[in-house]
Amino acid sequence: MKRDILQTLGANFLLTDNKLTLEPKKWLTPIKEDYPTLEKAYLKVRTNEKASATDIEEAISQIMMSWRARRDLNSRHPA
Repeated sequence: MKRDILQTLGANFLLTDNKLTLEPKKWLTPIKEDYPTLEKAYLKVRTNEKASATDIEEAISQIMMSWRARRDLNSRHPA
């Protein structure tokens, strides 16, 4: 089971000093590149003490939609 998961994530595994390194699959690269921007937007929303619960929920929803819009392989409108 663990081996199957790792093979889905990458190839060329190397275990050195209890640290696993691998060459990630091509589909993981955009996630790695876009993550800092998404994290920054999320933390900005979550740490805004003046925002109401509704404002926070709406902002998080927009963050999720922007992520989904970039990742969805189906060109139809998201449900």
